[in-house]
Amino acid sequence: VQNTVWASDDVYWEYTVQKGDNLWSFSERHLISPAYAMKLKSFNKILNAYNIKPDMKIKVPLEWGKKVEGQAAVFAVTGKVDVELKNKQQVAATVGLALPSGTRISTGKDAQATLKFADGSRLILNSGTTIVLGSQIYYPTTGASANTINLERGSVNGNIERPPLMKNRYEVKTKTAITAVRGTELDVGVDDVDDTRASVFSGHVDVIAGDKVVELKQGFGSRVGKESTHQT
Repeated sequence: VQNTVWASDDVYWEYTVQKGDNLWSFSERHLISPAYAMKLKSFNKILNAYNIKPDMKIKVPLEWGKKVEGQAAVFAVTGKVDVELKNKQQVAATVGLALPSGTRISTGKDAQATLKFADGSRLILNSGTTIVLGSQIYYPTTGASANTINLERGSVNGNIERPPLMKNRYEVKTKTAITAVRGTELDVGVDDVDDTRASVFSGHVDVIAGDKVVELKQGFGSRVGKESTHQT
């Protein structure tokens, strides 16, 4: 499975200029340094950094944005849930427990766990599910996140928030597919190691298997097997 699932446009943040904005004020608030105003000017071929009109669209490479390491936390627990930190330390799955990148969470029979991410999005781990949290990036000035969840077995239900300024970017990875989520309600499951299914209840997601991309809209699903991908 390819490592980069986002289309080329999705490595950028497309910002809609508001009244009173200029590239300097925007860069000071949202970017690594105010000095990026001139890079932004050149990147978008803007003539005057102090004179940008409301409703104008500007593209901002995500790598230029202010970001911090995000951290999920346990929001709710029912039944037996095992948590193993990246250093292999076993800890109790209690409400409020911080879950840094590299944490493995497993739910037992008739158990369930709900995780809450820095942007407010929630992920439910159903009975018999194991995930490993990958990278967690949070953009504090926009309230958006870019997170990776590695699904080893079982199924998850996600309610991914839609911040008004910047899209959230979530990836649910299995052995056979990557489900790329911008902001939606969805279900992703692994029926066996070579069979991934995804369903969308609101919004849309992209399911990527090798070099094939299937866009799922509200009310649709897909199944990815070792040899094929199809939409339902």
